[in-house]
Amino acid sequence: MSALIIVGGVHGVGKTTLLSTIVAECRTSTAFFDPGPLFEEHLWRKKDKTPEEVEDMAVSELVRRCRESRVVLSSWHWGVWTPYGYAPQISPERWRLLLAEAKPDRLYLVTVTASPERILERRIRDYAKHPRKRSLEAIKEELVQSDEYYRAFLRIGHEYADSGTAILVPAKVDNTGLDAAVYRLKTLYTQAHETARTPE
Repeated sequence: MSALIIVGGVHGVGKTTLLSTIVAECRTSTAFFDPGPLFEEHLWRKKDKTPEEVEDMAVSELVRRCRESRVVLSSWHWGVWTPYGYAPQISPERWRLLLAEAKPDRLYLVTVTASPERILERRIRDYAKHPRKRSLEAIKEELVQSDEYYRAFLRIGHEYADSGTAILVPAKVDNTGLDAAVYRLKTLYTQAHETARTPE
């Protein structure tokens, strides 16, 4: 079965740049999935689906890719701000369902970090394209919330690993410097690819 690598962090931490570098060098047996565009299209542009329906779409897509690919890389937000407060990108129930149906042999939960000051710099630079909160206090709050939701995903990951033969690999990537962060994530990807099996 496949290895599933979830790479998560707050907006502006540098996931897109980091992952694009890795994806450009991925082997053909690797699939990449970012659920963000699904949420943007159906919740904000078309407004034709509920958050729960979009979560179901994201889960179905990840399950399909895990069944077809040796390694699946996915960009993620552990916690996201909504008008009703912070929430996980998908509910704990759907996260459990995803793992139960995808059945990855290797589960990598990678949280990407950077200093609030560095995140603020990136948000100011990218504001025209991605309007995000631009205050250190707001960013610090997001980092705290993201870390809490990461630990919640991690607990469910431990439950999944403890219930069978899967291996859980929690990891942290400090994206203060891109070269070091790319090297760290590339090492995790290589490890996942070498130890996973291509689905039959």
